[in-house]
Amino acid sequence: MDVIVNATSLLPPVTGIGRYTYNLMSTLPRLTDVKFHYIYNNVLSEQLQYGKSTAMSTVLLKKLFKTIVPQPYRVSQWLRQRAFNTAVRRYHPALYHEPNYLPLDFKGPTVVTVHDLSVIRFPESHPKDRVKQFERLLYGAVHSADAIVVDSDFIRSEVIEHFSVTPDKVFTTLLGVGQEFHPFVPDNIASTLSSYNLGYKSYLLVVGTLEPRKNLPMILGAYKALSQELRERFPLVIAGMRGWNLEQLDKDLQDMVQSGQVRLLGYVCDSELPKFYAGAKAFLFPSRYEGFGLPPLEAMASGLPVIASNRASIPEVVGDAGILLDPDDPVKWTNAMNSLLGDDEQANRMSNLSLERARTFTWERCAEQTLAAYEYALGRPIARRQ
Repeated sequence: MDVIVNATSLLPPVTGIGRYTYNLMSTLPRLTDVKFHYIYNNVLSEQLQYGKSTAMSTVLLKKLFKTIVPQPYRVSQWLRQRAFNTAVRRYHPALYHEPNYLPLDFKGPTVVTVHDLSVIRFPESHPKDRVKQFERLLYGAVHSADAIVVDSDFIRSEVIEHFSVTPDKVFTTLLGVGQEFHPFVPDNIASTLSSYNLGYKSYLLVVGTLEPRKNLPMILGAYKALSQELRERFPLVIAGMRGWNLEQLDKDLQDMVQSGQVRLLGYVCDSELPKFYAGAKAFLFPSRYEGFGLPPLEAMASGLPVIASNRASIPEVVGDAGILLDPDDPVKWTNAMNSLLGDDEQANRMSNLSLERARTFTWERCAEQTLAAYEYALGRPIARRQ
C-alpha cells in the first residue's frame, strides 16, 4: 500500500510541525511495510528529507513571494495542487496524509492532522492572510477528512465541539520527543554556550516563536520582579523566530536586552537547540494556548525543571513533573522562579521528575496511534511488522 504525505513543513526553517512530520515519518516505516512518498512544495520524492536548503534563503524567498505575488496563499496552494496531482498519477496512493491542517484535493481516503485551533481561538496571533485562508478552508478540510489526527485530548475535544464532527474519527496521537534531547555533560556544550556568553546552568530558557499567544510580556514582567542579583546571575534567554505584532514586545525588551539580562538568540538550528536546553537552569513556558507543547517536553527530556502554564494541552504534557501556573498571574511566576533558583534540592528533584515523565512520550506510540487513524480512514487493518 502507498501513502502520500505533504512534507513541505520539512523545508527550512523547520518549526514544530516540521519536527512532528519528520519524527512521525521516520518511525512509521519501522512499524509497517506501507510505502511512503513525499511532496515538498512542488517537488516529488520517495526520500524523507529534512531542512535541505539554508534557512535564510528559504525565508527570503517566502518573503519575496508574498511581496510580489497577489494573494500568495492561494497561488501557493494552486502550485502545490498541480505538483500533487502529478504525484498522485505517478504513485497511485491508497491514502493521503496531510500533517499540516489543510489538505490538497484527493479522490481517496484522507487523514488530516489538526495541531491546534489557534487560528480560530487567537486570530490576532497569526498573519491576516493565514487567518482568511483557514476561515475559508479549515471547516471543509475537517468535515471531508476520513480521519482526523490531533496532538492531545484537549484539541480532540475542541475539534469535536467546534466542528461538530463524529468523535469516532478524531484520534489523539500524543507526540514523542527526539533522542537528541537529553542531559549533556558540561564540557560537551561549553563551546556552544560560551559563543553566546552563557554559562552552564546559569540562565533561564524560553523557546518559541515571538508572538502574542506565547505570553512573553507576562514572563518579562515576572522575571523583572526578581532581585537584580538573581537577574544578573541568571539571564533570561529566549530562543525563537520573530513572529508578528511585536511592536509592544520590542519596547518591553529594549532596556533588558541592553542590560544583558535578556538574551535573544533568534532562530536556533536543530543541532544546537538540545544544547541550549541542557545548559539551562530551568525552563519557562507561559503560553496561553498550545495544541501539545513540544518545548516543555523537550526541556523535560533534557532534565530541566519546568514552570509552565496550566492552560490548554500543557498539563497533559507536563503532568505532575513541573510547576503549573495561571499564565495571567505574574506574581506566582516570580515566586516560583525565586523558589526554584534558591533551592538546589527542589531543582534536582524536579529534574528527576522531568526525565521520568519525558520517557513516557515516544514517537513509536504516536506512530501506532497514527496507523489506527489510517485504518479507520481505509476501513481495514494495516499489516504491522513482526
